[in-house]
Amino acid sequence: YFTSPQPAPSALPLLTTASDTNAELGDRARAWLHSNCSYCHQPGGPTPVSLDLRYTTTLWDTNACSQIPSADLGIPNARIIAPGSPARSVLLARISERGVNQMPPIGSNIADANGVDLITDWIASLSTCSN
Repeated sequence: YFTSPQPAPSALPLLTTASDTNAELGDRARAWLHSNCSYCHQPGGPTPVSLDLRYTTTLWDTNACSQIPSADLGIPNARIIAPGSPARSVLLARISERGVNQMPPIGSNIADANGVDLITDWIASLSTCSN
């Protein structure tokens, strides 16, 4: 099925779980974004935006931190991720709400409350766009 050898599972990096409160907040949040968003939001993904929400991508290289969104959803001075300001962060608004602007766009009728809380806390903790 594969044209080249695949790495052994034990050689692959492990993501922390979002609920592991012993892990760093940033690692937990980035793992949540990787698990829930990066299947579309990565280079070559099916979205019309150039976000890269894979865990191994630096925060700056995600093209999300302090970046002006294509749609501000009515949020004043919106950014995709506004360090220190969850209320100005479109990414958080999209994962929090259900409807036309929700993320993921299909397959979800209820927002992941634990994920929303995790991403809210992480954005609030950010002071810059460096990891």
